[in-house]
Amino acid sequence: MANRERGEVGFEAAARTWSLRYTTNRICAIEAETGRSIIALAHTLEDETQISVRLLRALFRGGLSQPVTDEEAGELIDALGLARAVELICAAFMAAVPQVDGGEENPPREGGPQRSTGAPSANGGSGSGGPTPNSGG
Repeated sequence: MANRERGEVGFEAAARTWSLRYTTNRICAIEAETGRSIIALAHTLEDETQISVRLLRALFRGGLSQPVTDEEAGELIDALGLARAVELICAAFMAAVPQVDGGEENPPREGGPQRSTGAPSANGGSGSGGPTPNSGG
């Protein structure tokens, strides 16, 4: 079963349960295979005129929970239908990477690491890890 809190997107295909999840290592492998950065890939997914079926297959295969060959990934895409495969890729991709439209990054998942932006925090601190009114520092 897919764990949405971890960015997994589950689906059924070829009489099996699968999940897509774009971890750091999987993203690095996809970048190496495609020769494109994660940000460039995100922009490509936003522009339908730039997407090739070969790229979709690479993104799909790279995010799968179980290793498969290119041919097996293509057969899974065929079983799902191209439109559904694109939906799954986009959902898993957006769960894994920050927004690239100049907006804020995806909020941290509950219990996940907190990153400082250097901006003032709501409690009057600098956001740099310095003392806060209740820290005694």
